[in-house]
Amino acid sequence: MLDAIRFNKGIIYSQEILISEALSRPLPSLITKLDLPLYFVMGDYDFMTSSHAAKVFFDHIEGSQKEFIAYKNSAHYPHYEEKRRFLDWMVDTFIKQTP
Repeated sequence: MLDAIRFNKGIIYSQEILISEALSRPLPSLITKLDLPLYFVMGDYDFMTSSHAAKVFFDHIEGSQKEFIAYKNSAHYPHYEEKRRFLDWMVDTFIKQTP
């Protein structure tokens, strides 16, 4: 029982720090341009990270090589939920394009 109480106190403490940091320094205001490849891999049914909010942030970032990959049958873990498609994308993107 004490472990459960300590666990919950730790979660609450961590969340307070992380949320206050995120609110005081929002990521979209910190990152506006990248000079390296940018990939957003999103599941359309993700309830932890909104695909719409991620797309707005993605569109806000300037970059010469960007790709927003939406997985129609996935939530937060497209690499598990659509393994074959994710693996094919990884191979096509990172292995076949390697000089």
